[in-house]
Amino acid sequence: METARFLRQSDSFLPQDAQSKRLFLLRFFLGITFILGLLALADQRQYADEIAVWQVSSNWRGAIGIGSILLGILGLLFISTWTNTKQGWIRFFNALGDLTARMGVLRLLALFALAVVFPLTVLGPYGRFILPFFTRLLFFWILVCLGTWLTLSVRPSASTLSTFAAVGLIFGFIHRIALFSADLSLYPFSLGWSEASRYYYASLFFSEQVYGIPIPPSVLHPTRYLLQSLPFLLPGTSLFAHRLWQVVLWLVLPLSVGIVFTWRLRLESLGLRLLFITWVFLFLFQGPVWYHLLVMVILILWGARSDQSWWTLGVVLLCSLWAGISRVNWIPVPGMLAALLYFIERKDKGQNTFRYYLWPAIWFVGGIVAGFSSQSFYILVSGNSAGQFGSSFDSPLLWYRLLPSETYLLGVLPGIVLASFPLVLLISYHVKNHSMSEQGLRLAGVVTLLLALFGGGILVSVKIGGGSNLHNLDAYLVAFMILGVYTAMGRWGPTAPSAGTRIANPPLLFILAIWMPIFFTIGMGKPLRRFDLDRAQQSLATIRSLVDSAVSQGGNVLFISQRHLLTLNIIQDVDLIPEYETVFLMEMAMSRNREYLDQFHSDLETHFFDLIVVDTLATQIQSKDHNFAEENNAWVEEISFPILCHYQAVETLREPPLQFLVPSDGLESCSF
Repeated sequence: METARFLRQSDSFLPQDAQSKRLFLLRFFLGITFILGLLALADQRQYADEIAVWQVSSNWRGAIGIGSILLGILGLLFISTWTNTKQGWIRFFNALGDLTARMGVLRLLALFALAVVFPLTVLGPYGRFILPFFTRLLFFWILVCLGTWLTLSVRPSASTLSTFAAVGLIFGFIHRIALFSADLSLYPFSLGWSEASRYYYASLFFSEQVYGIPIPPSVLHPTRYLLQSLPFLLPGTSLFAHRLWQVVLWLVLPLSVGIVFTWRLRLESLGLRLLFITWVFLFLFQGPVWYHLLVMVILILWGARSDQSWWTLGVVLLCSLWAGISRVNWIPVPGMLAALLYFIERKDKGQNTFRYYLWPAIWFVGGIVAGFSSQSFYILVSGNSAGQFGSSFDSPLLWYRLLPSETYLLGVLPGIVLASFPLVLLISYHVKNHSMSEQGLRLAGVVTLLLALFGGGILVSVKIGGGSNLHNLDAYLVAFMILGVYTAMGRWGPTAPSAGTRIANPPLLFILAIWMPIFFTIGMGKPLRRFDLDRAQQSLATIRSLVDSAVSQGGNVLFISQRHLLTLNIIQDVDLIPEYETVFLMEMAMSRNREYLDQFHSDLETHFFDLIVVDTLATQIQSKDHNFAEENNAWVEEISFPILCHYQAVETLREPPLQFLVPSDGLESCSF
């Protein structure tokens, strides 16, 4: 009942008189809109310089000029609410309220229109004008305020702040769902550098069915590709179906975390449960937390019991087996999440340190043993070289990516601080004012776990290949979400505290904690790319012609890029060469795995391949002021230069950017 009580009392700091309340909210709306308008204008001015249109586009300068005039008018309106005209404002809003009430069912239609305006604009052709973050935030803020006004006209007894939070969550959720439309395309080529490679790696679990030969499954993220492999149970599944299935995984697994968490918390009302599930969904996408890792989160939230130690051990061991073939840094996470729930839900009751920490330690150690055992077993039976599994430990660390860089403009450290900040304040507020301050063992356990997960996430984030978002801090985000939710709901112990000792959340801080995932969400997305399907078919015809010519002469064709064309029979009658696919080749290049790369270079030198199909090869060494500069340089040095040393391009496509290379006669191309 804690959250329901908050929703009823969240407006307590607002004026209780109806007219004074409306005037306060009007000033609040105008003031925030004015501040966001200033930031949006500054954003647009900077963006105009970045895309080099300020000097040449009178339309752009005119638009910013008009925006400045409107902002000035807004400022005057804000000031006028403190003058004698404030009574006029009150009469205006009373009349507007009456007009809105007379709209009847049209209010629901208008609310739906407001909900879809933001994603339609961002993903549509005019989305290029609202790429800067504060411009989007201003737009989203106005839409949510209008949506809140309409909702309150339908339910006038509802809390203003809770309605504002709910409308923001719903609008943010709709935008997040709409973003997946970019992944549902009939375009036959990869939508990004590695998008279509995922379907190839998923196919390896059915390699004999798909390729007619046994091929070892993936070294990287096996459980992810195991989940993605399910469409291969139906032979002839299209590329679109595989893309749709991946979107389903992205939707179902995060929503399932919210559903199971709701069940664990036993939230009271259906509306509250739905809003909570929506918030969890958006929170997990701050990383994002990859869906194959959420399998463990779901099982822990469902099965971990602070009062059933052996049962919890079984759940932890099961999750750790999954972790062992997922990501090495997640091997200790199931035991740590179970321990976190134990520290949150179980008071130490004056127990000594050893007795209180005994079972969490057993879960932690048992999980690590199970995880590494699972990993070792997978290495043994997968058929892959054991040396290929250690790339995470051999890759260089790029500490500068903790701060804003071209790879991640926000920076890993500022980003995770921003994502954590509202919940940090909420947790600190409760610890300071709650009897939890007397529960030293519990606090020590919670702090130790969070610091360990935070430090591990930071370390993985600075590894080459990372640092472009917060997804390597996934375990920390999950643990912090769990702790923050329990804290905000007053669930420090196995029984809720009495009404007299229950601590209310500061309303504005609570709203900020709800809205933080929304801030991350509205910054995502850009106008949908329009693919020329006719040109794509022409490119496929060119590929078929070149490949058929090589195959007819008994040649070996290596698809480094766009290998899904073979997986899904878009290009037929080509024997697959399993080695040297672009994603794994990049992983080996970043870790400088000499055994693997030396074999690749040897195959190039001996002209083992009669035709190589690869994304257009970059040859420029980049400095840190470029996006993913170190990754580019590793590829250029270990892949591009060796290929161009022994092969020459006979055809280059612009859409997609693809090169076709055959063995060269001399070594003229070896000087770079």
